[in-house]
Amino acid sequence: MTRKDTNVIGRREELSLLRDLIAPPHKESHVLLLLGDPGLGKTVLLAEAAREAKAAGMRVLATTGRESEQDLAFAGLHQLLRPVLDRVGRLATRQAEALRGAFGLSDDPAPPDALLTGIAVLTLLSELSDEQPLLVTADDTQWLDRASLDALAFAARRLESEQLVLLAGARGNVSPAGFERDLPQLLLRPLTQPDAGLLLDAQPRPPHGRLREQVLTQAVGNPLALIELSRVIATDPDAGRRWTAEPLPLTGQLTALMAAQYATLPPAARSALLLAAAADSPDPTTAIPGLSADALAPAEAAGLIRLDTPGPRFAHPLTRSAVYHAAPFAERAAAHRQVADALRDQPDRHAWHLAAAALEPDEHLAALLVDSAAQAQRRGGATAAARALERAAELSPGEPDKARRLLAAAELALPAGQADWVRELAGKVLTLTSDPDLRIAARLDIGWSLLWSNRNADAFDTLLSVAAEASPRLPAIAWQATWMAATVAHQTGLPEVCAKARAALDLLDSRDGPPPTAEDWPAGRADEYRIWIRACTDPFGERADIVPRLRRTAGGSLSDPGTFGAAAWVLDETELAVRVLREALSRLRARASAVPAAACCRHWNGHASTAGAGTTHSPPPERRATSPPPTRWKPSRARPTSPRPSWRPCAANTTRWHRCWPACAPPWTPPNTAGSPPGSGRRQVSPRWPRATT
Repeated sequence: MTRKDTNVIGRREELSLLRDLIAPPHKESHVLLLLGDPGLGKTVLLAEAAREAKAAGMRVLATTGRESEQDLAFAGLHQLLRPVLDRVGRLATRQAEALRGAFGLSDDPAPPDALLTGIAVLTLLSELSDEQPLLVTADDTQWLDRASLDALAFAARRLESEQLVLLAGARGNVSPAGFERDLPQLLLRPLTQPDAGLLLDAQPRPPHGRLREQVLTQAVGNPLALIELSRVIATDPDAGRRWTAEPLPLTGQLTALMAAQYATLPPAARSALLLAAAADSPDPTTAIPGLSADALAPAEAAGLIRLDTPGPRFAHPLTRSAVYHAAPFAERAAAHRQVADALRDQPDRHAWHLAAAALEPDEHLAALLVDSAAQAQRRGGATAAARALERAAELSPGEPDKARRLLAAAELALPAGQADWVRELAGKVLTLTSDPDLRIAARLDIGWSLLWSNRNADAFDTLLSVAAEASPRLPAIAWQATWMAATVAHQTGLPEVCAKARAALDLLDSRDGPPPTAEDWPAGRADEYRIWIRACTDPFGERADIVPRLRRTAGGSLSDPGTFGAAAWVLDETELAVRVLREALSRLRARASAVPAAACCRHWNGHASTAGAGTTHSPPPERRATSPPPTRWKPSRARPTSPRPSWRPCAANTTRWHRCWPACAPPWTPPNTAGSPPGSGRRQVSPRWPRATT
């Protein structure tokens, strides 16, 4: 088998083995059984082997077991030999009559003779291989009729020096009848995590971020599950959030594969299995009525579930999903209520199970989920808290509560870097409320999400409008929006964009009255943001004024060392930037939020590929700017030794009005060439990265 044009992901060893079996010269026969769970790729490997065999000049005969034909004697063998039935007449008379009788092609069929039929199959395949190397494939042999299996197994055990390769695929870890002994086996395993990620990324519309992790977790390396679940997400992007506490729904193909045995179980076993699916690995110390070893015994015998000390465990996560979604909603809701009654001493799980059983708004349930969100937030689970608040909003009877809880969910979704989710939540707020404060806060979240998604033009327009509208009444929001708009200006480098961002700063400075004060808006933050905005919009023209102010501010207590350190770096005050960022990292390491801080600093240090290591979110894949950099950007000839940082804002250190520091904009170095005074130079991508920050 050649490596050319092989697009099977994650099966290098298996393909190499098949390649060796098929590659000429064909001096002896080979038989191999491919075993594994449904969806692991047995059919794909057999098809790839057949394709390569045809390309190599081999004849290919194939059969596939069908559940509807497994009681029809010799149905599988007839499918296999149908292309060469004209050769049956060349066999010895008794063999030809036995084969024709098996297929019902004789007016006066001979009495059935399994030995004679097996010999006829062996002889026919041997003669065909003498003329041309032959590949025989039998897929889904667990559904082949027993007569066909016996004939193929008889021939397989007697192949010696024929130019023939026989490949058979069967579901599960047990060889099909007749192939149990003395024949080589290849047991397919789930894909590794890297290969599963590659396969997921190869789909037409792969999921990103939290949805990607959800698909990878539920599929557990099953290729078919990865493909089909990605289609579920592509068709319905809300599915991942709608099915937060329950498994993602499977496609019809996966459901048919995974739930076939479920329908044949006794009613008590089906009910117990549904309880186990709803409970999702229930604690063995929790007594759930109807969920017992006796009730689950038929399901265990069918291989759907395993019973051991930690409690019942499904043989595969996809089996749980198939069982769960095979039941109508009324039965699922009853199961969730039954589990919730047994979990009253576990408020979080109790609330989620009740919410899974609810169809109508219920303020009591919404309040329980709000409490669950607060508990999750105290434990550092911002994403879980955001999901709880989103579900609480869905269950809220009044639109004001819906809008308020959705906005709170959007604020908690910011640290996870889920830009699409933040934009969706904030967009719902805009459709629900006319409250000006809630609307402007939601638009600020939308501006952040657009910036995170590298939709710079849309982000800039949104942020400028927010800054202008918020300036009279909500200066803290106005400063935040202008700060992010300046980040866009720095990333684009366009003079007109920088001018608009600077005009927004001038508008803020022209307002009478003291700087904004709020619980999460410390004194001095406006000055730090002012330095950042000026550094982004005109770093050369005002350098003589900005740098002394930068150094004076550094002597005091910094409210946002991330932004301040980034400004120092943009202004080429490298030593100050490294010191401030190092102090910021040390300070954050002393708190529970050290991980996102480390992520920010690793982004700034150019390690974008590892910035999220250990965090609970997966940032969206890096997107490059679709338009070339402005002509006044002059990339340095020197290359950094570490990867270039991602062009997107970081999501760490998020509070109510303080989302992140923009440490991901490309740094620049003022030119030092003769005749190029400060203020007239070009921005450059600096080859010097502040490695000390990590």
